[in-house]
Amino acid sequence: MNFLGHHEVARSVSGDDNPAFLFGSMVPDFVGMARLKRDYKYNNGDDVTDRQLYAGIRFHYKTNDRFDESEPVKELERAMIAGFKKFMPRWTAVQCGRVGKDILFDGYVIKQPMVVESYQNTLGIAASGLIVLTGIAESPEGLLQGVQMMEQLGLPDYADPEVVAHRLYRRLTGTRSEFSPDLLPHLSEAMTEHQATVFEIGSIVMDEVVEKLAA
Repeated sequence: MNFLGHHEVARSVSGDDNPAFLFGSMVPDFVGMARLKRDYKYNNGDDVTDRQLYAGIRFHYKTNDRFDESEPVKELERAMIAGFKKFMPRWTAVQCGRVGKDILFDGYVIKQPMVVESYQNTLGIAASGLIVLTGIAESPEGLLQGVQMMEQLGLPDYADPEVVAHRLYRRLTGTRSEFSPDLLPHLSEAMTEHQATVFEIGSIVMDEVVEKLAA
């Protein structure tokens, strides 16, 4: 699950709009997508000033566990990896399957206006500096500036498979995954196919994850 999906699950389970908790729930993925990992550190919470922020970060990892153990999600990832192996190196195909399914779920979530409105409200509060980032950042000022930049850029259209493909390419650039720009048209086409599956199973998976986390 990617950061927007994490935000929605946290909002659904918590039943409120506590901005520190909601922001924390997406921080680990958000900093990765925004290339802010250099400013982020995960610790045991001893020096995290805002306890709701830390609770959200812990909730993020619990959500990942519930999401990744879902059978429809496992089947989707297997199908994506198998298809990607036909036109890209094995390791790259595995990474595209793992990360790609998460971003595709953001494309499902982004179709719901209330979700986007709530996310934008949370990010706006974080960008204003009202959520204290002490304890989760080597440089709280740097992380805050990154959040402010992401607020200005706006939310990517993850409902567009071509956008998902380009985000994957951007995410894997500089890693040991061999990803040629020439593969982007093939990946975009494949993402269109898998997006249809995500739209079919989206509500089932989201309800399942929320139910398990709320239990």
